[in-house]
Amino acid sequence: MINQKSFRKDIHTLRALAVVSVLLYHAEITLFEKNIVSGGFLGVDIFFVISGYLITGLIVNDYKNNNFSFIQFYERRIRRIFPSLFLLLFTVSVFSLFLMNDKQYHENSNAVISVIFFVSNFFFLFQDSYTSVESQFKPLLHTWSLGVEEQFYIFFPALLILIFKIRLNTKIFLVLILSFSLISCLILNNYFPEENFFLSTSRFWEILLGCLIFFYNKNFLLKGEKYLSLLLWLLLLFCLVYFDNKSNHPGVPNIIVVFITSTIIFLKNDNYILFKSKILKFFGDISYTLYLFHLPFFSYGRIYFGELTIVKTSLLLIFSIFFSALIYYFYELKLKKSKRTHLFLTLFLLGSILITFSIVNFQNFRNKEYIKINNKNFHIKTEKEKRWSYLTEKCNNLGWKNCYKPQEGKTNILVIGDSFAPDTVNILRSIINNDKDYYFILDTLGGCQPHLDITSVKKDSVVNLQECVELNKKRFDPKFYKNIDIIAIHNYYTYFAPKDLKGYLNFLKSINKKKIIITGNYLTLEKDFTEIMREYNQDTSYNYEAYITHKLNFENQLKNFAENEDVFYLSLKEICSSKCKYFTQNNYPFTWDNFHLSKEFAEFYGKNYSKKKILLNFLQIY
Repeated sequence: MINQKSFRKDIHTLRALAVVSVLLYHAEITLFEKNIVSGGFLGVDIFFVISGYLITGLIVNDYKNNNFSFIQFYERRIRRIFPSLFLLLFTVSVFSLFLMNDKQYHENSNAVISVIFFVSNFFFLFQDSYTSVESQFKPLLHTWSLGVEEQFYIFFPALLILIFKIRLNTKIFLVLILSFSLISCLILNNYFPEENFFLSTSRFWEILLGCLIFFYNKNFLLKGEKYLSLLLWLLLLFCLVYFDNKSNHPGVPNIIVVFITSTIIFLKNDNYILFKSKILKFFGDISYTLYLFHLPFFSYGRIYFGELTIVKTSLLLIFSIFFSALIYYFYELKLKKSKRTHLFLTLFLLGSILITFSIVNFQNFRNKEYIKINNKNFHIKTEKEKRWSYLTEKCNNLGWKNCYKPQEGKTNILVIGDSFAPDTVNILRSIINNDKDYYFILDTLGGCQPHLDITSVKKDSVVNLQECVELNKKRFDPKFYKNIDIIAIHNYYTYFAPKDLKGYLNFLKSINKKKIIITGNYLTLEKDFTEIMREYNQDTSYNYEAYITHKLNFENQLKNFAENEDVFYLSLKEICSSKCKYFTQNNYPFTWDNFHLSKEFAEFYGKNYSKKKILLNFLQIY
């Protein structure tokens, strides 16, 4: 039960503001091609500060009254967190059965287990970037913040009680831990930005500042305090609208938002008329539940509908609010107030179902790790990794630092592009067929094409955006091309069009690099080829054209562009003229996913390439 005397409308309003900002950020409602709440993800930082302040208050007040109990503390946390969380996991697990492909479903099941054991932030740390396109289809991605909070709850109560027992200066001790967390966060932000986003140690300082604020009870009145408080609220709103995810987080924007939130809580001004709004109270009440359930609505919406229109987005917003309110009033509140045996029995049953669900899925996925083609078993992951075999072999022999450097006494070929670049390495190696005199250097990053301002092309489609920006700075540095003799470019041409290569080619020509190859695209399927083959019993003679979404994309534009720029165009059209080839002559598939060429198929193409002599002549390879 909430003590009405200690209930603070300002903190409740902060909750409402935080959840609405996160909700609108994930909805991606734009105005003039900009998210109207581009800094909405900072709502999580507001939640962290609030959590730290309130948790510290519970521990301190119980300790002062000589009735603090670790069992009671963690039971409160379980009552607060787990009823809706387990229902979320159950709901997401059921919907994933019908809306996700095998890969997504397997990953989601692993995510469920990571959430149950409080490590979802570490699980997603090893997945795609939080801001990447792929992350939009992960309904449990936002639970990383719960992982951070739960990990904090594990050690903080015992630490705080220990400080009280041995009578250390609580404020100084908290400042020291906070400083360590913040400094490590800022250091890691420069070197490991993607990892830093999810690391609990890089987020604890936000919760700890809320903890620290609790120990500074304001017993004085500042001149113009009411106006200062109002200014802080306006600044907080401005931050949520102004900041965006282009820079690394947590960073300066997070520090500003955390500082403003902490100061608002410190000032304790909750007498504004707006704080009495029933709408704000409603969003404050359901803030936790809405935070949990809103993202699955948008993730599954994007999986099912594809790109969301403003109408679909609006409906998903309404449904997520309505559904969360139902859960809060008719499930969460009742279960939170239920007897301990009833609560834990419900959670045990839900938890058992979830773990069983995940174990069964894990076993099913294990069975799908293999596929039989013409009575031969293939381990899919192993076959996929073969695309990179040249790189791993060379780097293991030369050392990973040296394998990215030109080799003396050899013709050095730099293959540059996104995740398609290894395909060109495999094709060219089979054409040149001379590893003694020719050395390939692979410069690749998923979704990262060579462009000086990649965000201007279409920022929403760039995976690993910050890494890509930094990589492209190197790609436009003349020093990067010292001792490079030939440059091959291979990209996935969808949103990134041939014309977008113009700036890069101009740069290469400006540094007198003229032996340039551009490789075209082959086929893109609507889902992994292994999934499609299973539907037809791995029939190598079947025509899979119905599953093609892109066929030789930008073929004519690439050809004309290469001619105009006087570079060589390596087209895959000749193996997709009348009927596209899906297998080599040995019945090996052209891809193990839905568009990257398998190593064997790339070599098969290279060996049978009809313009081999023309290409070698262009490169002056005799």
